[in-house]
Amino acid sequence: MKPKNNFVFFSLALVFFFFSCKNEQPKTAGQVLNAPLFQYQALEPRWNSFENPTSGKGTGGMENKGAKGHPYDVLKAGESKVLLDVQGMGIITRMWFTIQDRSPQMLRSLKIEMFWDGAEKPAVSAPFGDFFGNGLGRMVAHENALFANPEGRYRTDDWSSTAYFYLDKPVTQLPELAKTKMRTCKLK
Repeated sequence: MKPKNNFVFFSLALVFFFFSCKNEQPKTAGQVLNAPLFQYQALEPRWNSFENPTSGKGTGGMENKGAKGHPYDVLKAGESKVLLDVQGMGIITRMWFTIQDRSPQMLRSLKIEMFWDGAEKPAVSAPFGDFFGNGLGRMVAHENALFANPEGRYRTDDWSSTAYFYLDKPVTQLPELAKTKMRTCKLK
């Protein structure tokens, strides 16, 4: 081969090699933590709230002619409320709760339970604060793949966390408060 042909051959081989390699940067910890744990292909999103308890498409905000008519509810001492009751498979992609009383006593006495597949015993049963990463009702800075509380405190208007769970026939239920020192809780 002539030197000119060697150069052309080497250049073409180098270009082929360059374009055949993936130019993918390594993922940072933030990219890994923010990646969904599960991605459902045919997702049909619904929003469930006190205004739209059936998660009907386009049925939120109907109580007050399109304005907020029932944005929150009060959970009285000893009372339980079903927050979500659906049939079939689904994914809960976000849970957003606002609680007026954020004391350690309330975060420990308010309990969240989840049932599915018609089970009598809950698959999840935990104090509200513990479920969202605030053990013993104490607010501390933390971040993980499911929840984030980077400043270790609630914002003044809400407390929202993103949670990704794959649930077969999910039913979420918030049962009774603990029997000790029961108080009324405003739930948004």
